[in-house]
Amino acid sequence: MMIGVSPISQLVDRYPVETQTGNLGSVLTQLTEFPWQKSHWQKGEAGLTYLSLQEIAKADPAILFIQSYSQDALLPKLKIDPNWQRLRAVRTGSVYEVEPYWHWGNGTHLIRLMLDRLLPLIYPERISAAASTAMNGPSRA
Repeated sequence: MMIGVSPISQLVDRYPVETQTGNLGSVLTQLTEFPWQKSHWQKGEAGLTYLSLQEIAKADPAILFIQSYSQDALLPKLKIDPNWQRLRAVRTGSVYEVEPYWHWGNGTHLIRLMLDRLLPLIYPERISAAASTAMNGPSRA
């Protein structure tokens, strides 16, 4: 899951969540189990849906990417929220901050940056094995 965190989103408890039509969501939909859909009837920015922290906790994502809009994205209020603390990604230390420009850009260069940064976090065993094979050649049995 990719969410945006800002002081305003925390104040109103509505967090922008990347969907299958967003820049990142459209890529991850092809490579992972990425269930975040945006209904056609929902208003708002393209590629995003807005969820409360309680709704995010119901989904309980395994990995959480946070796109922050300020240096203090994870304000103390969020860190102590019981819904935040219940998230599987928080409990397992699988919360990663990503650069804010990802939501505004597009194109092959940006996709490459996203994949280079995210795939090792999503599939650490596969990526490290592939990198090892690329560097050392295939193993011989």
